[in-house]
Amino acid sequence: MPGIVLDVDPRDFLTASDHAGSVARAIASAGATLRSGLSGSSQMAGSDPSGVKWATQYDDVAADAISGIDALENAFGQIAAGLSVTGLNYATADWLSSGESGHAPGYTVPSLPELACSAAPPSAAGGSRSSDIPGWEYVANFIGDMWPDGDTGKLRHAKSVWNAFADDLDAVHGAGSTKIMAVLAETRTPEQGAIESTVTTVRSKVSALAKESRNLATAAGDLADQIDMVHLETERVLQDLLQEIGATAVIGVGLTLVTAGLSDAAAGLAAGGEVAAAVARILSFIAELGSSVSRVVATVARAAGPLGEVVGLSDQMTIRIVTIAGDSVVSGVGGAVSNVGATLITDPSGDLEDAALDGFVGGASLGSIAGTLSMRRVYVVQLRKLKSAFAMSAAGVPTPYALYGSLTEREWFRRYFAGLTHADFHAQWKWPGDNGFVPGTAVPNTVPVGHTLSRITARTGAGGVANGEFATLPGTPFSDVAMPPDRLSTAFTTVRYEVVKPLPASVLQGPIAPWFEQPGMGVQYYFEGGINRFVDAGYLKVVP
Repeated sequence: MPGIVLDVDPRDFLTASDHAGSVARAIASAGATLRSGLSGSSQMAGSDPSGVKWATQYDDVAADAISGIDALENAFGQIAAGLSVTGLNYATADWLSSGESGHAPGYTVPSLPELACSAAPPSAAGGSRSSDIPGWEYVANFIGDMWPDGDTGKLRHAKSVWNAFADDLDAVHGAGSTKIMAVLAETRTPEQGAIESTVTTVRSKVSALAKESRNLATAAGDLADQIDMVHLETERVLQDLLQEIGATAVIGVGLTLVTAGLSDAAAGLAAGGEVAAAVARILSFIAELGSSVSRVVATVARAAGPLGEVVGLSDQMTIRIVTIAGDSVVSGVGGAVSNVGATLITDPSGDLEDAALDGFVGGASLGSIAGTLSMRRVYVVQLRKLKSAFAMSAAGVPTPYALYGSLTEREWFRRYFAGLTHADFHAQWKWPGDNGFVPGTAVPNTVPVGHTLSRITARTGAGGVANGEFATLPGTPFSDVAMPPDRLSTAFTTVRYEVVKPLPASVLQGPIAPWFEQPGMGVQYYFEGGINRFVDAGYLKVVP
């Protein structure tokens, strides 16, 4: 059996590693520019049904694209580390064969890069619910929430940003990443085929991400064009309406001299008919918009498959950093292990919560390494969806509500987030002490009979709601309740209770402690053991 002919210059691996590192940095830079450009894209799609439908699909795909950027940055960073240690090992083999010891001079043991885990762009859902088109006041009440109120300026800016990002990726794919293998073209080693296969696979994902980024750009531009078309056609209709109403008013005044007011009513009826006709035409334009948006949404939805492959890229890779000199190094498996993460797999005392926020769940938290890779991806996706849902829900809360207060998203999660349940990925939180009261302020309640209390609680199966121990006064602003933002989602509802007989003194009341970076200080009522037992005992009854 013929042997393997080696033709190796270890420095070529270091040069290839440098190229891979440059590609990783270029992708990271392009991603940072993209995220910065999209930072002002909130509420660009509108609050009308078509806008919300578009935003729902766009938000998910845009978030996947951001995760795809992180995956590519991580992948090229790991390739760089793998190439570097390969060069180190070949150089060290020569060094040891000459009678020396230790690693070859001029070479260092690399580390796997920290995993990138970026936040999703702001939700595109929401709008102004208004129009400055002259004559809009005549039809506003009839059109209502159907009016497409997306911000076409923001949409076109998003289009430009996504296209620019795609251009950056094309540059990486066309020039930057080709240098990695070009340096190794004359190299002959046993691992050469595996290296080339890995680099080729990762490069193909760069192209895929660029393609889907252009699709997002097209979707944003198409929605802007459709909204502008509806607005333009509506402006023409309202111009005609204003002229018709003006003419009708003149006729009404003229006839009044003869008919003493009867003709004014007739003129008003005529104007009403003209308004109805205008409303019908505007609604037809909106219906056409809905059909067009459905087609755009379908196109965006198809991007989810290719982007899912990009996001899962690091799960398909195996980069091990093991040196032949036997030094203590980091070993990465499947792209899921960072320098911190390697300790977590064998050391259950590691801070798994911090690791989760970094996009990593170690084997210690799951009981084995075998399921770590797929579980990590599910966990990261669920955590990203949770953050995206927070942003969308918070958009509907009146100011001055600030989702994360004065903290960054990352700081806020580190302070208050206790993880996701493994069974159903429900968010768990770090709650304040003293049952949520400002310390030392809880006193027996003084709620009069006949007053109403309200409680935000989780929905359960079959239309039921969860039991709980806390209630407040109806109409208390959400920021004054100081609850986590998942309480704004449709998974929670508000239940109202009427006090039908004096509550026992064991039911405490007092100001709510500031928490979750919200001011709190609303009035809270604490029903030890759960509010349901007070309903069963006849103290409270549920009211609409």
